Amino acid sequence: EKAEQLLDQHKPMLLIGTPMCTAFSNIQNLNKAKRDPAVIEAEIAKAREHLQWCCQLYQKQIDPGAYFLHEHPYPASSWNESTVDEVLSLPGVILILSHMCKFGKVASKQLSDGIIRLSKKPEGIMTNSPEIAFEVDVRCDHAPEAHLPSLHGRSDESRIWASGFCRAVLRGLRRQLKLDNKTCDDLTDQL
Repeated sequence: EKAEQLLDQHKPMLLIGTPMCTAFSNIQNLNKAKRDPAVIEAEIAKAREHLQWCCQLYQKQIDPGAYFLHEHPYPASSWNESTVDEVLSLPGVILILSHMCKFGKVASKQLSDGIIRLSKKPEGIMTNSPEIAFEVDVRCDHAPEAHLPSLHGRSDESRIWASGFCRAVLRGLRRQLKLDNKTCDDLTDQL
């Protein structure tokens, strides 16, 4: 409720949603047989409710001509939820795949060889801004050994965006605002 009041009050040009992904994670499915089914079902229900609320906020952004960006791991099962399909069916909404290593995402935990490795972290990005989509639509072309293996205990670090990704989103937003003849005093010329 407080988030919705803030959205109504401040009317941001860009709303970013990154709902918690744990219940939708493919890695979580590996442990399903060892966990209490009632607990799993409760976690999924809570995650679906949160995802649905985020999608309602995205629709609220679209109506007055503002933008949203939704980020979730790819291929998390959340991309198969009907509430996401509803947003994807709206005019102008785009879904792209992006690899965070291309924005400089480095794995914080490393192997014992001391070589700094990237974190590939494939992400699905849903947005109604073609310019943001253009900026973040990048795929990995690094050699496989440049990355730390996915199952190397890095779930906490995966929640932090690389600064290069943040700059790309802001560059895209800045261009989108110019194309749409909108202004935003908070975006500097240094992007």
